Amino acid sequence: MKDTFDLRKFLIENKLTSNSRQLNEDIEDGTFPVVEAFQKAGIDMSRDVHIHETDGGTAGLGGSQLQDEGVKPAKEAAKDFEYLRQLEIKDYEEAKARGDIDDNSEFPIIYEYAYFGDEEPEGKEFKMSFSIFEGTMWDIFQ
Repeated sequence: MKDTFDLRKFLIENKLTSNSRQLNEDIEDGTFPVVEAFQKAGIDMSRDVHIHETDGGTAGLGGSQLQDEGVKPAKEAAKDFEYLRQLEIKDYEEAKARGDIDDNSEFPIIYEYAYFGDEEPEGKEFKMSFSIFEGTMWDIFQ
């Protein structure tokens, strides 16, 4: 069985995350629109993207399973992820207003520009990942 490196887990365990927009050159809080993240990653908005989803469950308990979601137009994918980003931000802001989380809580959306996986769709290049903090991650290829 091949060991895989979980960047998000490493960052959390080593307290390397922060609420700053720029965490390092490969990870950013999703405080700006998905279409801007797509453009930053070099995604051609006139072409299709290929998406892999990895759920945020515990690997040893059946979680962290990769699901190939296939292809869709980049504009449609950006719109779908932006909708999800807005829902997560709304939930985050409501939780802060209720006092369930404090101002030092991690931003709920993360953009990642480095790929540590080992399953790439044939003929496609990794562009970025869209992640819900400590949750589901979508790797985007083109």
